[in-house]
Amino acid sequence: MINMSAKEFDARFDEGEDLDSLVHKSEKITIEQLHAMVAPNKQVNHRVTLHLSSAINDRLQAKSKELNITTHDLIKVILAQKLGVL
Repeated sequence: MINMSAKEFDARFDEGEDLDSLVHKSEKITIEQLHAMVAPNKQVNHRVTLHLSSAINDRLQAKSKELNITTHDLIKVILAQKLGVL
């Protein structure tokens, strides 16, 4: 594992560097599993507004297209994973 600050990671990301090798990858999931993870449940949902850089937005758009899910759902999965909910 490479040790770097969040600031350095963000700078390298903003420069367009491919950082896939730096991100821990757990076992792969199927598209069906991904869709199930983001399916609405009986919990109360809250609206959140995000302001993203063009670089981050472009990466999110590309990844969501690759996974055949909405960008909205991709963001929910990423947040849930980072917060330990998934």
